[in-house]
Amino acid sequence: MKKFGFLLFAVIITSVTNPIFAYTTQEEMYSEEAMINYGYSPDFVEMYNKIQARSNGEPYDYRAAEDPIYKYPPFKYIKHIIYYFDPSSDTSQFLRHEIKPYPGYSDY
Repeated sequence: MKKFGFLLFAVIITSVTNPIFAYTTQEEMYSEEAMINYGYSPDFVEMYNKIQARSNGEPYDYRAAEDPIYKYPPFKYIKHIIYYFDPSSDTSQFLRHEIKPYPGYSDY
């Protein structure tokens, strides 16, 4: 009976103390690495960080969303034409521009 009591005591102690040490803080849960590991896309993580920075009144550094080839002069003009005819294409203006119902040349 003593062996059974000791075994029961050991099982109860381990089952009670393990959940106490297995917690996650809010900062760990909403970090970029954790959200990507949980299956969220990098765009969602950036949107979440932008909204958090906006609500806290802090500046936010954006990641580049477009190819670096568009920095060169011949490709800049092609980029303007593509963005004029396809306003839904991915640009570096993610959450940084006013949404308009009509396209314009300054929408890039």
